[in-house]
Amino acid sequence: MTVFRAYDIRGIYPSELDEDLAEKIAKAFGTFLPEGATVAVGGDVRVSTPALKERVIAALLSTGANVIDVGMVATPMVYYYVSSQGLDGGIVVTASHSPKEYNGIKLVGKGGVCLSWETGISQIKEIAEGDEFREGDGGLEQRGIEDAFIRHALGHVTVDGRKKVVIDAANGACSLVAPKLFARLGWEVVPLFCTPDGRFPNHEADPIKKKNLAHLQQRVRETKADLGVSYDADGDRLGVVNDRGEIVENNVIFSLFAQEALRKRPGAAVVYEVVVSKAVEDTIIRCGGRAVLSRVGHSYIQSALIQQKAALAGENSGHYYFPENYGYDDALFASLKVAELLNAGPLSARQREIATYLTSEEFRPPCPDQRKFTVVADLQQRLAAAGYQVNTLDGARVILERGWFIIRASNTGPQLVVRWEAQDQAAFAEIGRLVEETLAGAGVPLHGA
Repeated sequence: MTVFRAYDIRGIYPSELDEDLAEKIAKAFGTFLPEGATVAVGGDVRVSTPALKERVIAALLSTGANVIDVGMVATPMVYYYVSSQGLDGGIVVTASHSPKEYNGIKLVGKGGVCLSWETGISQIKEIAEGDEFREGDGGLEQRGIEDAFIRHALGHVTVDGRKKVVIDAANGACSLVAPKLFARLGWEVVPLFCTPDGRFPNHEADPIKKKNLAHLQQRVRETKADLGVSYDADGDRLGVVNDRGEIVENNVIFSLFAQEALRKRPGAAVVYEVVVSKAVEDTIIRCGGRAVLSRVGHSYIQSALIQQKAALAGENSGHYYFPENYGYDDALFASLKVAELLNAGPLSARQREIATYLTSEEFRPPCPDQRKFTVVADLQQRLAAAGYQVNTLDGARVILERGWFIIRASNTGPQLVVRWEAQDQAAFAEIGRLVEETLAGAGVPLHGA
């Protein structure tokens, strides 16, 4: 069962993940949960989602679990419902930002805490492989949760004045809810690709790739909007464009969020992961906060936020976690928090408050699943033996005099994840050459085969 990953379940449909496997996984989850558990089930807009979701619901019912079907929703809406209603768990049928041929399953425990390999996914895999499941006869109901979600989200932001926003939902699960959210905020909404379509016909539903923000940039300029926001296919990743139509780096948004969070909670912890820019760490320390490093992945970061009682957590990939929002990653909620930043002035001006570094794009050279972790473990040893300062929390994060780089195994695909950063152009080029040589020595070209 190669679809089981560190913090979710994901694969190509139907060759890697089909209805039969989805049924088995859902039965294992129903067996893993307490007897008679109540579980919320939702799904994204992918073409394969309805069939998979139908089998998931039937499987849960067969274990005696009670199911609340919340329909086609963004992933954070399921997290919200599980958290706010005190449910035993939740399932979202989604492959998040992955291409249209993929689908997957996100598993949520009590309190809306996403399961990781260590906190449940490994046990669920073992139960599924054992093929022995609890038997019962659960109850099913359908329930709309959009209005409750919107009321909750709007209850945690204060926005001054009426402004204009362009919303690029990428034809994903935020297509209907995001325009309503900003309209109820009192803003003028310019919708872009806000018709749900699991074929994602206009561009890939992943705002971390800058090419996917080109339409949004153009529309912001054309309409003279104050803000542009873009979501991934299931609504947990956020991309931001400022009032000049320029992409605002996720590290800058995270840093601005950190400033605001620490202004309200001086001395609190802020959790960030190993790929995040040093600009974020600098901001946390400058604002008197405690900088807490975490592994990559929503399950790990959410758990760290809870354990540290942190004021905020975030990822380089545009995932943001707010304790007032039950601590899960939610791009819809985060986009409202971006709108709140505009109370103090245009985003193009506010972003200048953050000192930045020269940062590479995120490279993802192909590396087979069965090899990627071995490659990274070998690099950790080789780099340490060569005298480099290596942080091994998640991959090999090498700290250098004028910058840093990281090489880690992707948890969501057959790839490595590579990024580096430097104080100046000369150091940036030097670190880039070192990264390329290091990868070549491991037989993994930086730019792929």
